[in-house]
Amino acid sequence: MSRHDVAVLTLRAFALYAWFQALEFFAGAAMGVILTASFKLSGGFSFSTALATFGPSVIFLVVGAFLFVRSRELASWLLPLPSDAEAEQLPPHPLAVASVAFAVVGVAMCLYATPRALAYAITFAEIDDPKARAQRFSIEAPHVIGIAAQLVLGFFLFLKSRTFATTWWRKQQPKPRE
Repeated sequence: MSRHDVAVLTLRAFALYAWFQALEFFAGAAMGVILTASFKLSGGFSFSTALATFGPSVIFLVVGAFLFVRSRELASWLLPLPSDAEAEQLPPHPLAVASVAFAVVGVAMCLYATPRALAYAITFAEIDDPKARAQRFSIEAPHVIGIAAQLVLGFFLFLKSRTFATTWWRKQQPKPRE
């Protein structure tokens, strides 16, 4: 099994994880719809409520499908193929493995934060009164800032995984004595 195949397998395993997360969010959303309908809770079920309820499931399904279908292209981007077949048979260099690891952690961070960011965005958009929105934001600010930081860091970890891996690799190398 080549290092490219390992990267493809890792991305496809992560796609399966995203699909299982989609099922978990869908089950929670379905339970919320059932409870809303059975107890005739105030507010009913509007489009924005449906988006907030089922949005995370859709996000996980789409990301999982993207990772599964595009796993070969993403693996080639993360780990460029070696120029000769002999180099392919060598075990993967730790720098290549670290690059894949940083990319996977970045995607995981984004997947974890995206549904919560979507829920907060819809919640704040539904509040019509600017004072009430500002008050709610002041209460939720630490969570919103944390989610935004997770999204940004996860995005950059994925996008710049080779840069992070190279920096990590350089720090692992022993320093020459002067």
